[in-house]
Amino acid sequence: MWLSLFLTQKCNRACRYCDIGNIPFKNRKGFDSANFDDFIMQISENGFYEHIGFTGGEIGLLSKNILDHLFYHLYHKFITVNTNGTFIRRHLDRYTHFVDQIIYHPIEDISWPIKMKIKDDPRIIYQFPVHHYNLVYLEQFLDDNCDLKISLAPYDYKDIASEGFSLTEEDVSRFVDIVSKFSNVVNIKNILNLQSLSLKSVEGYRKLCAGNICLYPSIDFVNGQIRKCVCSHTRASSVPLTSENLDMLFKGALTFSRSALCDTCYHVLSYKDELLRKSICQTVKKL
Repeated sequence: MWLSLFLTQKCNRACRYCDIGNIPFKNRKGFDSANFDDFIMQISENGFYEHIGFTGGEIGLLSKNILDHLFYHLYHKFITVNTNGTFIRRHLDRYTHFVDQIIYHPIEDISWPIKMKIKDDPRIIYQFPVHHYNLVYLEQFLDDNCDLKISLAPYDYKDIASEGFSLTEEDVSRFVDIVSKFSNVVNIKNILNLQSLSLKSVEGYRKLCAGNICLYPSIDFVNGQIRKCVCSHTRASSVPLTSENLDMLFKGALTFSRSALCDTCYHVLSYKDELLRKSICQTVKKL
């Protein structure tokens, strides 16, 4: 099972359709070290969450002391690092034997060329947002980069960025048609509001995303919270990050409810397809 560690809001980018990118640089908070050692030891010792994701913000901006501590105590887990490339340039050589997967966000938009391609590392998956304005570039972009493993994040964050970025129903249909042609798309980040789509669009998107439903809680070391949401969305409701609550999480005692899910995740759990909905709910009950 997945567990996401949200480690910093600090980032050296200000992407237009990122929730952190919309926070002014001076207001972005860094890592809170209160009880950090104890929490990491709890995470290290639990056997339920074996896949740990480091995310932010930009992980490459964390100090070596923090990164040393994380990798030393979690070396036996499957570690995924999310980065815009800063971690790769500054730290990958130092921690290369501890990193199992890298989700690399090399550019803000698929209408731009990728300046820093890393083709000789099979751990790297390139992730890109797809929105209403850049969908027209998607097919050519995937064709030009057919030698890369690619993850796509179809955009539906209506509450955090400039109006008009979210995919329309027509866009979703076009998105499904395009992506179905390319075997190098290895993951679709499931964040669409499916209740706003027709049954036909939901079915097409469901088939495209089969096996890519991500359900996991997030430990927020910036705000001192455990987010009881799937996909670690920053607007999910939360409980305080304490040893007692962490222990309850690992024992499966932190339950999910409608009020504990952000709207995006609620829509994921409200798929029109009954069999998939039951499968997702069964997974949630195990968390």
